[in-house]
Amino acid sequence: MRGFFQDVRFGFRLLLKRPGFTIAAILALALGIGANTAIFSAVDAVVLRPLPYLDPRSLVFVWEDATRSGFPRNPVSPFDYAAWKDRSHSFAGLAAFRPISMSLTGDGTPEAADGMIATANLFPLLGVQPILGRTFTAEEDNTAERVVVISYGLWQRRFGGDRSLIGRPVLLDDTPYSIVGVMPRGFAFSSRSIDFWTPIHLSARDYARRDRHYLQILGRLRSGVSLPEAQAELATIAKDVERAHPDTNLGLGAVVVDGRENLVGKTGSALLVLLAGAACVLLIGCANVAHLLLAHMAGRQREVAIRSALGAGRGRLLRQLVTESLLLSIAGGICGVGLARLSLQLIEKLLPAAAPTVSVLTMDYRLLGFAAAVSVATTLIFGLLPAWRASGLAPNETLKQGGWSDVQGGSGRHRSALVVLEVALAVLLLIGSGLMARTLVRLQSIAIGFRPENLLTMRTRLPFPKYADIHQRTRYYESVLAQVTALPNVQSAAFISNLPFTSRGNTTEFSVEGRPKDPARPAPDATVRTVTGDYLHTLGVRLREGRFFSREDREDSTSVVIINETFADLYWPRGHATGNRV
Repeated sequence: MRGFFQDVRFGFRLLLKRPGFTIAAILALALGIGANTAIFSAVDAVVLRPLPYLDPRSLVFVWEDATRSGFPRNPVSPFDYAAWKDRSHSFAGLAAFRPISMSLTGDGTPEAADGMIATANLFPLLGVQPILGRTFTAEEDNTAERVVVISYGLWQRRFGGDRSLIGRPVLLDDTPYSIVGVMPRGFAFSSRSIDFWTPIHLSARDYARRDRHYLQILGRLRSGVSLPEAQAELATIAKDVERAHPDTNLGLGAVVVDGRENLVGKTGSALLVLLAGAACVLLIGCANVAHLLLAHMAGRQREVAIRSALGAGRGRLLRQLVTESLLLSIAGGICGVGLARLSLQLIEKLLPAAAPTVSVLTMDYRLLGFAAAVSVATTLIFGLLPAWRASGLAPNETLKQGGWSDVQGGSGRHRSALVVLEVALAVLLLIGSGLMARTLVRLQSIAIGFRPENLLTMRTRLPFPKYADIHQRTRYYESVLAQVTALPNVQSAAFISNLPFTSRGNTTEFSVEGRPKDPARPAPDATVRTVTGDYLHTLGVRLREGRFFSREDREDSTSVVIINETFADLYWPRGHATGNRV
């Protein structure tokens, strides 16, 4: 150990004497180590870590297969959920839930809170216990009790971590709910922005509905049951329901999806590609440092020859030179960890909102261990070749020739090989990044059908009890539009039920007048959006035929609809869709 510490002190002094070389080497290594550590944090969270639930491999999501209507993973109707739950034997349990947004008032500034309404067995299926209080019970679900479980973030943000808040009322949509529990920090399910969970309160009337599809279903496979077996069973049940109710279930199947795949999708593959690119950056950095070290060693050949002539064996020389490389790696690793720490918030924004393991990316022991392992690996990659080359010099020949005998020999060949390696890796990265940039440019140039310049958006949600009547809601929206439109820098304003690109849902079956429905095929389905009169004008949509909405198009006037070009070309390919009825 005395010899090792002596090597460390000598290497440290040597690096301080050459600040230009040292800074260049540390920066090159820091960039590669930092990029790899930052991206590995996301790979670890999304791909490597098990989902933070009880026996996560048996968790699955169940969707309706409405591929014929363009929805291969469609939300489920309460009727189908009840049929699957009652008739299937492949699942230890099936829980239903759906996202919801409510106005949170009382105890502070009013805010819009995103939450989830769920059946009482959702938390037992996940196997996650609250850190304070309890979750809601089946009795509270069936008796319409107003209870709520809040997230750790909401507990800290709004209630200051008060441990005595269990039982305290809170107003959601102007309705009092009793807080019964607080979930652990980092707990996320379906979305990282969930603030609360309340019972879903499905009634017998709800379970009888076959025409409303809004539930998401989580299931846990029984021990010994595989995903294909569960898929086959649900497909059989879906066929039975289709035969019994062809008016609503014609063409509807069921699809079972692995829990991790459902939550993170293809993000894992994309992250592995990014990690491979970061590895190339690290290899380029190592080649750079190895190149610098070879040039650096050329100036130290006389020193190494004198050490060898005084009795230092090759192993002793190798240890000294590798220790110097290790110091560079450690310094680069420390700087790289700092860069990675600064990048975590950016990396988190690139991950899917449904990923449950990345609610908070932190520098834990796994990431620090990875950074340390990468630092040691870089020492072996860039440090061994120059050290091995320098420690194997013949001292007599080197001292006779003044210490520069190998600059144009074997060392020159190695340096040329490193240049070739760096150029090859750089070209590989440039091709990959060029293809990605080309894809982004093409995406930017896709015609989206409206002019996005100078458009601002916001979300408005009215508490249902206070605005239960549609006339109340209409008066509110008209009042807001009048005030916003009167602002000096606003040209026009409008409301829409879902902003563009934010939802594929809200669809309706339709029929075209004069075209009889084929009973052997599912009814056609169209996405529908409800808007105020100036919406299409505000969006800058081009009108191909007919007119936009006007002030005369009201509840008590003739019902009118505007369709898109695809709809018009499909049913009226020769033009003149205006005036037809659907």
